Amino acid sequence: MPLFRKKLLSFEDFDGSFNNNNQVHKTLVCFNIGDETPLWKHWGFAYNNPNSDHAEQIILHELHTFLGADQSKMSLKYKLNLYASYSPCFSCCKELCHFLLIYENQIHMHLKVAKLYKFYDSNNQRGLQMLRENGAKITVMDLDDYKECFYFFVSPTDTFQPCTHLNDCSYGNARDMDLLWKEDESTTKGGKITIHKSEICNCKDFSGGDENNCILSAKEHLTPESTKDKNGSRIMTVEKSHIAHSCKDHKGVKRKLSF
Repeated sequence: MPLFRKKLLSFEDFDGSFNNNNQVHKTLVCFNIGDETPLWKHWGFAYNNPNSDHAEQIILHELHTFLGADQSKMSLKYKLNLYASYSPCFSCCKELCHFLLIYENQIHMHLKVAKLYKFYDSNNQRGLQMLRENGAKITVMDLDDYKECFYFFVSPTDTFQPCTHLNDCSYGNARDMDLLWKEDESTTKGGKITIHKSEICNCKDFSGGDENNCILSAKEHLTPESTKDKNGSRIMTVEKSHIAHSCKDHKGVKRKLSF
């Protein structure tokens, strides 16, 4: 199963997946969860399992295991961050909603997406609306979010280098997401705003690949690297350190959650 617990992501996989100039046939989701204390309780990342579970489903299974391992956790409130290279499909949105219903009033979820997956598909639009209606905060990643994800899951000491047109593409995707929220609000009031494919950000093609192909080849993330373990991930050997939201002056300090 392509789930990696408490391990750092490689530079190549981060750039290949989160670069919003790239359209790749796989989804990468990074996650961290913590309670009222400053340090994370659990974190890691997952890829789509070839011809099987999506990355979101794999992470939800891991979170169910984590939360169910100790009954004392049931009395705590948690904050969950998800950084996704693509927005979730309708099926994954339903499972995320089910997760929030199971842990009602216990989990606050913030989903941050780099690219929009088949955003003009009405089912995927409704799935995102449904997820938001069930309490999840959903936003498109901007430059600060990219820096945050990079320092949390790739390297707390290296400088993040944004891809070309990152801000323009993030703005376009955020605009499209705002149109969806306006449609949701209008529908609630009895009106209807229809989002057409022509209105979606046309900065290259950021609508995502074919859902059936949105999986990871078994060999894609097994590139040799001296700092990787046998699963292809760099091992984190120290406690998570705090990065301020601005991601500046990040060396030698404790890493806390940012919500």
